[in-house]
Amino acid sequence: MLLVIFNHLLGWPTGGFIGVDVFFVVSGFLITGLLLREKESTGTFSFREFYARRMRRIFPMATLVLVVTVAASYVLYFADQADQTLLDALWAFVFLENWHLAAVGTDYFHLADGASPVQQYWSLSVEEQFYLLWPAVLWGLWAAGRRWLPETWHRFKGLRRGPAIALAVLCLASFGWAVQQTADHPTQAYFSTFTRAWELGLGALLAVVAPLLVQLPARMRAPMAYGGLAAIGLSALLLTQSWAFPGPWAALPVLGTVAVIASGTGGAQPKVGLLHSAGAQLVGRLSYSLYLWHFPVIAFLFVVVAPGPMTYALALAITLALSVASFYRIEEPIRRSDWLSRRPATDVAEEGTEKSASSAPAQSWRRRALNLATIGVLGAALVLTAQHNLSARVSPAAAATEASTRVDLGTPVSGAADGAGGFHVTFPDAQGILTAHLQAATVATSWPELQLPEEWDDWSLPVNAGNCSTGLVEARYCVFETPGATKTAVLFGDSHVAAWFPALRPGLEEAGYRIEVYYLVGCPVADVPIHHHTVDAPENSECADFRADAIARVAAAQPDLTVVSSFWKQVDLSMSGATGAAAEQEWHDGMVDVLRAVAPNTRDLLVLDSPPGAQSLKKCRTAVSAPQDCQRQVQELGAAMSRVNSRAVAVVHATLPHVRHRPVEEWFCAAGVCPAFMADIPIYTDGIHIAPAYGASLAPLVKGALKG
Repeated sequence: MLLVIFNHLLGWPTGGFIGVDVFFVVSGFLITGLLLREKESTGTFSFREFYARRMRRIFPMATLVLVVTVAASYVLYFADQADQTLLDALWAFVFLENWHLAAVGTDYFHLADGASPVQQYWSLSVEEQFYLLWPAVLWGLWAAGRRWLPETWHRFKGLRRGPAIALAVLCLASFGWAVQQTADHPTQAYFSTFTRAWELGLGALLAVVAPLLVQLPARMRAPMAYGGLAAIGLSALLLTQSWAFPGPWAALPVLGTVAVIASGTGGAQPKVGLLHSAGAQLVGRLSYSLYLWHFPVIAFLFVVVAPGPMTYALALAITLALSVASFYRIEEPIRRSDWLSRRPATDVAEEGTEKSASSAPAQSWRRRALNLATIGVLGAALVLTAQHNLSARVSPAAAATEASTRVDLGTPVSGAADGAGGFHVTFPDAQGILTAHLQAATVATSWPELQLPEEWDDWSLPVNAGNCSTGLVEARYCVFETPGATKTAVLFGDSHVAAWFPALRPGLEEAGYRIEVYYLVGCPVADVPIHHHTVDAPENSECADFRADAIARVAAAQPDLTVVSSFWKQVDLSMSGATGAAAEQEWHDGMVDVLRAVAPNTRDLLVLDSPPGAQSLKKCRTAVSAPQDCQRQVQELGAAMSRVNSRAVAVVHATLPHVRHRPVEEWFCAAGVCPAFMADIPIYTDGIHIAPAYGASLAPLVKGALKG
């Protein structure tokens, strides 16, 4: 639990996300052990009582946190983001959040980019989907085992033979599927129940074979425990988003967890200070409430307070306070009640432990309602207080100041809905009007009513909607035919060349070009070895393959125009470890090499910079934030890389004069300040990629750049 919280709060340890994998194993072990003990002590088990226990354990707290989170989102967010939180909460309420996140392509490793405050429910959804079917599967396996397995398999309790064999097969199949899906569809693999079932299954298998662990020598137990903890610790410290996860690298923390549990099962438990400490025991008891509360606390707190040491301490304090209150006022009383059970409270067992009448008094509905109201009021008071304290940021006085500082444009901006559901703006005076709008955005103190049509934040949608195919390691090769086209244009680069597509396409089609797009996420045009990797991006080795393939395609197509673009910040990701001037020189040399390879095979070659960037609107645009919270000064590295591109082009231009460079800062910034919106249009989708609607609005300016 602490690994998960610190990973989400601080980004350290980098592999802290493996806390969820540890949880899956522990959960599979505990719940399956409960079912086995009930079956073997009574000869049967009650499906009703099992699901009643799950409801008492999971549902009340899960629902409460969802309600408080949605209420807080309508206080702190604008309506569109609050509505999205409500939709996410509905998926979480029915324990399908993992499939929802997979369907919308959520990148777990980019949580800072406006992550849903209920995103933590994905793992709870996986767990509950597993347990929806697992009791019935166990029952069927017991019946099948008694009927078909030979007597020679009676090496331990006979009722456990079928489950052991079936679980071993299930785990192997699920693990194999996880490995394949992680390679082919990493986003879906991360959230899928089928790619995570082996983790719960290994915990369940350990519970099934627990009787065999009595034979484990005492001298092996402590080394197993410490070895397992070491595997978990190393996973947390070493794993990053660049490692294939969950398949195969989740096996390291999962097997470490199995070793720790096995070391204390079926014999004397080794004395491991970390596990036996009072602090660890307390965190364990509070773990469910901690897990539910920590994510919305972090998400909402960072909306109203800038990250920093005091903010981190405050987030931990609020999470702990809410969790303690939840545990003692909501979680424990309801868990120990007889709600939904046919048995009296004195007979209801939780995770295999009988309760006495004195420790588990039945709770009245009135008392339960009071408990739920107590924590609800506490959470609501928190967000309302935050809103009150920050209301000065969007006060009427500030609005009056804004009215006096806005730039008088003279000529209004005209707008009309485009065919893709976006918003297209025409600038009567091109760069002058655009600059005026950008200047107005940099001094605005309240948010305009932004045009945010459905899927406004999908930078890849316009290009991926074309006639595309995948090539080497999910590189995309898209073709857009233009009726009567007599020329060919190629767009080549990383995700940024794809994001430029809405800005480039109108001018290219008007000039009679058919368009081919070659791009691979995370792979720059410059021949520079990088180690950049996200959930959906390739390793560097595939970058080299893609780059060579794209150069070969340009040679075969002999286009009339080639436009190349890639993200300037990737210079920081060199595998050589170069920094500063050395890294810039490495990028310069790599760019020169590629330009010299491409230029002889195209009539015109344009190097187009990627935009300077701002903050992500999905994160920083809230009901308690101001537009200045989302803008950014031009970063020196971005400006430096534009100069590097210019120098590289100058080297090649000396012998191949049709190679040219276009800086783009003036299209995104005014006087060195880069806002997140222009007029009522978002400029970026995620802080770095151009929003399609803004790209379309830039088309008249970009058209001029294409002509040289």
